[in-house]
Amino acid sequence: MKWPSLTRIKEATTQTIFRFPLEIFCALIGTSLLLWQIEQDNADDQVLRLILCAVLGLALFLSLTVMAESYSFTRAKRAITQTLGALLLVLCWFILAPIEAETSIIRYSFLIVAFHLLVSFAPKTSIEAFWEYNKQLFIRILTAGLYSGVLYIGLCIAIGSTDFLFDLDLDSKIYLRLFVVIAGLFNTVFFLAGVPTHFENLQQDYPKGLKIFTQYVLIPLATIYLCIILLYEGKVLLEWSLPKGVISWLILGYAVYGILSILLVHPVRHSEGNNWIKNYSRLFYILMVPLLPLLCLAIVVRIQSYGITELRYVVLVLAAWLTGITLYFLFSKQQNIKIIPFSLAVLALLSAWGPQSASSVSENSQRNRLINLFKDQGSWKDDKLEPMPSSIPDSIGNETITQLRFMTERYGAASLRTILPQSLNDSIAKRDTIKNRYTKRYAGTELLRRELGLKSYYSRNKNNFTEYYQASTGASDFLIEGYSRMFSISWYNSRIGGSTIEQDGDMVRIQIGDTLYEIDLLNVFKNIEVLEEAETRNKMDTDQLTININQNSQQAKLIIRQINYEKDTTDRKISNLQGFLLLK
Repeated sequence: MKWPSLTRIKEATTQTIFRFPLEIFCALIGTSLLLWQIEQDNADDQVLRLILCAVLGLALFLSLTVMAESYSFTRAKRAITQTLGALLLVLCWFILAPIEAETSIIRYSFLIVAFHLLVSFAPKTSIEAFWEYNKQLFIRILTAGLYSGVLYIGLCIAIGSTDFLFDLDLDSKIYLRLFVVIAGLFNTVFFLAGVPTHFENLQQDYPKGLKIFTQYVLIPLATIYLCIILLYEGKVLLEWSLPKGVISWLILGYAVYGILSILLVHPVRHSEGNNWIKNYSRLFYILMVPLLPLLCLAIVVRIQSYGITELRYVVLVLAAWLTGITLYFLFSKQQNIKIIPFSLAVLALLSAWGPQSASSVSENSQRNRLINLFKDQGSWKDDKLEPMPSSIPDSIGNETITQLRFMTERYGAASLRTILPQSLNDSIAKRDTIKNRYTKRYAGTELLRRELGLKSYYSRNKNNFTEYYQASTGASDFLIEGYSRMFSISWYNSRIGGSTIEQDGDMVRIQIGDTLYEIDLLNVFKNIEVLEEAETRNKMDTDQLTININQNSQQAKLIIRQINYEKDTTDRKISNLQGFLLLK
C-alpha cells in the first residue's frame, strides 16, 4: 500500500482551492461565523443569516462551477454567472430572518434542496454520463463523511485523554468547535477534491453490489409498502371511510423506494439477463395509478380539518409531482431520468418564495382559520380581531391560543398585523429590539393573549393547569464591588468548568469545586408570578432577580439574567437558568 505524501496532499489541496475558490470562501466564512456564534449567549440574526447564505453559496457556486466547466465558459461568462450567483445570495440574505419567524428556516430548507439538486444536473452530460457523475458525487459524499467522522472521533479521544491525564480542565465547547472545523472545512475540501471533471468522458463502472442491493433490499421493501397500502385502500373502499393521514407517508415512502430502485439500476437496464428491470419500472408506475387518488384524498381531508401547513403543502406538491412523473414515464418514449432532479429543483424554488410558496399559502390558510375562530365568538369587527368574551368554553380558548401561538412562532407577529388594531401593532413593535428568538416569540404571544382576552391556562391540560413563566433582567452590567470571583452559571452547560447546577423543589444547588451552595428561589418565583400579567414582565429589575447568600460564614450573590420554568398545582420545574454567581 502506497501512502500519500505530504507534497501530494498539498498539491491536491492547492488544486482544489484554485478550482473552487468561491466554494472554499463560503465554507471558510460559514465555519468562522459558526465558531464565533458558539461563544455567544444569544443567536445573532445577522450572523445566522450570513451562515445560512454561506451554506447556500457553497452549493450554488459548485453548481455554477461545474456548469461553466462542462459548457467551456469563457472567463467573462464565468464571471457573469458568479456575479449573478452572488446577487442571488444577497437576495437570500434579505428574505431570511431566522430569529423573527420559523418560516425563514422553512424557506431556507427549500432553497438548500433546490441548490443541491442543481448540482446534480448543472453540467452538460448525456444520460449515461449524468448517472455516472451523480454516482461519483454520491460516493464522494459518503467517503468524505467517513473520513471526517473517523478524524473527529479520533481527535475527540485524543483531546479527552489528554484532558483527563493532565487535568487540563478544558472547556467542553472544544468538541463542538472541532466538529464545526472538520465538518465545515476538512469535509468540504475533501469532497470538492473528488468532484468529477471531463463530464462527457466519465468512465462508467457499475458496481455489481449496487444491483444486488437494489434487487434484494430496495425492491422487496417497496413491495412491502405496496402490499400494506393496497390492503388499506381496500379497507377504506369496503368501509367507505376517510383515510388516515399517515397513509400519505406510506405512499411517499413507496414512491421513494421505487424511484430510487429504478435510478440505481438504470445503466444496466438493457444488459443481458436484466429484462426484469424494464418490467419492474413499468409495473411500478402502473401501480402508482391507484395509489395517487388515495394520496390526494388523505391530504385533502387533513387540509379541510386543520388548514394548510408547510408540511401538508409539501405532501400536496409531491402528490402533484408524482402524478406528473408517473404519466411521463408511462407515456413518454424518451424516459429521461434528468427530469426527476430538474422538476424537483423547480418545485423547491417555487415553494421557497412568492405568493405560491409554501409559507405564503400556509400563512394565509392559518390566518383565515384564526379569523374564523374569532368570528364564531363574535370577536371580529371591521376586519379586525377583538377580545374574546370571558365566558368562552375552555376548549375554544385552548384551540384559539394554540392557533395564535402557532402563527406567532411560525410566521412572526407581523403575520397578524393586518387583522390587529393599530394600538396592538404598536405594542408588538416595541418588542422588535429583543434579540433572543425564543424570548421575542414568547413576549409577542403573551401580549396577544392578554390583549385578546385569552386566559393563561388555555392550551394547557385543564387537570393540572400547567403554566409557563419567563423573566429576565434588562441590565447589561452589574455591580460586583466587594466580590473577588465571578462564575458564569448556565443550566444547559451545567457540568462545565468543574461546576454543577441542579434543582430541588424551590431551591437550586450549585457546586463550585468542593463548595455546595443551596439557594432558595421562592421569592424570585413569587416576584415573577405576581407580575404575570404585567407588560414589563420580561424585563424585571436586577434586584428582583438577585439572591444574597450567607452560608457557613461565606457570602455570595446569585444574579439571574434569564429564567424559564413551568408550574403546575404542586411543583415548579426550571427549564433554563442563566446568570452569575459572585463570591467574596
